[in-house]
Amino acid sequence: MTIANHYDVLGVPSDASSATIRHAYRQRARLLHPDRSGDGEANAMAAVNEAYRILGEPGRRALYDSSLGEVVPEVDPIDSAAISVDDELEISAAEELRRRAAMQQQPSRLAPDGPARVPWKLMLVTGVLGSGLVMFAASFNDAPSVEPPDGIIRSGSCVMIETNGDAREVACTNTPSDIVVSLLLPTGATCPAEMAPHRDRLGLGTACILFG
Repeated sequence: MTIANHYDVLGVPSDASSATIRHAYRQRARLLHPDRSGDGEANAMAAVNEAYRILGEPGRRALYDSSLGEVVPEVDPIDSAAISVDDELEISAAEELRRRAAMQQQPSRLAPDGPARVPWKLMLVTGVLGSGLVMFAASFNDAPSVEPPDGIIRSGSCVMIETNGDAREVACTNTPSDIVVSLLLPTGATCPAEMAPHRDRLGLGTACILFG
């Protein structure tokens, strides 16, 4: 018996685009919603959620394709060029260090006894003072912190549809795979016709989601 893979679960080919995968997931989620299919499709909804969790994120999808024996795209030529440039810079830096070391081994006409001594102590003190000034200045720059989801769904929140059809808040990834709440209505209110209703997991309202 052939076991269906994640592509089969969503009904898309293995070379489907991210937009195609996202559209297929939303169609499956709408068809398997308990308001339409009852409570007997919980296992199917769980399989759809897991398929989209893997295929909706490029990194996880690449690992999954590798496990299936699919051809994984090679490194971008631009990245390869950047790696080559970095290697050349490292080689040039190493050659410069060797050249300077060789020059220090040769007696100078201005200093017959050899190269001048490097003021290491002065350089160390200067470095410590400089690091302290940088840390002092950085203490006045309060970088904005990214707050994790607090579990309370609002309009604009990113959610995951659970197997029972409830909406649970998750962190937004700012990618096309995000499912965003368009409206949050009181419990019992009716969403617009083009939006699918999902009960807030905490029972605080109804999340209306526009599936494109």
